[in-house]
Order: sequence, then structure tokens, then C-alpha cells
Amino acid sequence: MIVKLSNQALAYAWGSKTLISDFFGISPNGEPMAEIWFGTHPGSPTEVVGANSSLEKILIEAGKDKLPFLLKILAAEAPLSIQAHPNSNQAIEGFARENQQGIAISDVARNYKDDKAKPEMIVALSENFEALVGFSDQRLVQERFEELLELGPSEKLSTLLKSWLEMLDDKDGIKRVFM
Repeated sequence: MIVKLSNQALAYAWGSKTLISDFFGISPNGEPMAEIWFGTHPGSPTEVVGANSSLEKILIEAGKDKLPFLLKILAAEAPLSIQAHPNSNQAIEGFARENQQGIAISDVARNYKDDKAKPEMIVALSENFEALVGFSDQRLVQERFEELLELGPSEKLSTLLKSWLEMLDDKDGIKRVFM
């Protein structure tokens, strides 16, 4: 069965004021519309048009599981921050740990909002799209950290940079610093 889905755009500062409204043929609201989610994630429930119900509820009523993926359509007007997503084991362990610590799902200090891995795939809908993946060469990262250290940062940052530089002396230094 094919159904029409609908959802509200999420407003983040990096979003575009026109791309999502142009793509979906909806009126711009003057705010940045950064992304629209389609799936069964509780963070932004997808509605089935004409059914007066969420996609998740309809799937559950039909005896189906939640979708194992989340489609996000992003419209970035400004660069996005670096994102690192957990694999399955990290997500399960991190979610359980933060639950055990009593950190609320809505708490900004929480890293794991659920126990699912977050694999991603990018499909550009416009001709002007650039993405960076991975890290710079280990030696270049070392040089940048050394440059920061020469600027005379705070004692706390200086200690941290020295620790990272020691880690970067190892073959798997990038992995150790960023894991």
C-alpha cells in the first residue's frame, strides 16, 4: 500500500528559509527550516495524510515493527557541526548507561536518546552540496594541536592538547583521540 506522509519542518539555526518550502511546495514561515523527518522516531512523528494517525500507530495496528531507519531531508544554509553516530553496540550500551544514571531523555547533556545505531546516507537534492567525511591526516592534526598549544591556551586546554598529542604519537592515535 502506498500512502502520503506529512511532517513539520524542524527549525534549527543552520537551516534554510526557502529550500524546504520550495521543495515541498509549502509556504515559508520566515524561520529556518532545517530538516523534515519521515519515519517512526518519536522526536518528530510522521503523520499519514487522511488517516488522522501517525505512521508508527498505523504500523503497530497492522502488526508491523517500527521502521529500522529514519529518512531526514535536510536543508542547510550554513555549515553543520561534526557529527559522530554510534554503532549498534555503542548505542545499546550508551542508552542503558544514561538510563541507569537517571539522565532524562530531554536533557541536553544526554547523548543517547534511544538504543539504535545511526548509520547515515546522503543523497543531494541540489547541485550545490558539499560534504566532508573522515579526519585529516594524523600528522596534520598533530600540527594543528601543536599550533593551538603555542597560542598559550588555558591550563585546562593545554593539558588536554598535550594528552592528545601523546595519543597521536601512536599508530591508532586519531582513533584514540576521537573515540
